[in-house]
Amino acid sequence: MIILLRLSWLISLGLSLLGVLIVGNLYMHSEQNAESFGFIGMVLVIPFILLSLFITYRYFLVASSNAKNRLMKMFSFVGGFVLIGVLIFFAINYKNDILSNVGASSSITIFPTLNQQTYSVYFNFYTFALIHSISGLIGGFVGLSKNDQNEER
Repeated sequence: MIILLRLSWLISLGLSLLGVLIVGNLYMHSEQNAESFGFIGMVLVIPFILLSLFITYRYFLVASSNAKNRLMKMFSFVGGFVLIGVLIFFAINYKNDILSNVGASSSITIFPTLNQQTYSVYFNFYTFALIHSISGLIGGFVGLSKNDQNEER
């Protein structure tokens, strides 16, 4: 069961990451119609991202509820928080680099539209990894609480 769940998790993660990267290339290579192509691409990719988030949640829910060693569970949660912290740091640093390259006079600092620069800020790899890490951590917490409730009975 866990092997098939891991395989479906890896496949969904790969497909949704591939979709995000393809949409990123639509933004980067088509300057005239970047906003329309990118919007169409994001509309097509969002269901795959949501499915991938659900499968990530489900995988970590099952994995944490089946784990037996309590110390390894705690190390995995600490590692999850460290990973989320590192990803937040890199995403903020990446956003600040993009905003400093665009300049303060741009409309990106007020209400950004979805264009080449804002795509890199909001839908890049760091953001993709961050939302999946948070989904996995939530699934792990729920699985751990379900496991604790079963042990009390």
